[in-house]
Amino acid sequence: MKLADILDSLDSLDWIDRLTGIVFAWQHADWRNQLRRHGVVGVLRETASALTLHNSPCIYVSRASSWSGLDIERTLKRHGIRLSDRGVNSTHIHFRVEQRQHSWALYVLRRAGVPVELTGEQSNAMASAERYAPGDVPADHSS
Repeated sequence: MKLADILDSLDSLDWIDRLTGIVFAWQHADWRNQLRRHGVVGVLRETASALTLHNSPCIYVSRASSWSGLDIERTLKRHGIRLSDRGVNSTHIHFRVEQRQHSWALYVLRRAGVPVELTGEQSNAMASAERYAPGDVPADHSS
């Protein structure tokens, strides 16, 4: 059995991180706004979104890059971005962020030079970061 197969198997069996991901999604759900805008239906929609992790998008970084998961996490934490449901498989490092912080996380990572693998909707969020050279990171937001 190859190392890649072992990593993929372990990642698929990592239920602890998945459960903490659901707790994270539940804690950071937009309950108040959904209730105010859509009433009970909005709260039910947000509940389903939290339980299926749709309100905490996943970000993927190639394992072939020079960035470690710890380096990525430190970069995001310096900018006030919380992570959850971290994992690694044979091809990617992956983690989840709050929906409200998703565009900001992509922006910070791209400006830092992290090779984020973008989906179609994520590439739209990255347009403003493309104006800067890789490594030209915005100021820290931690204090």
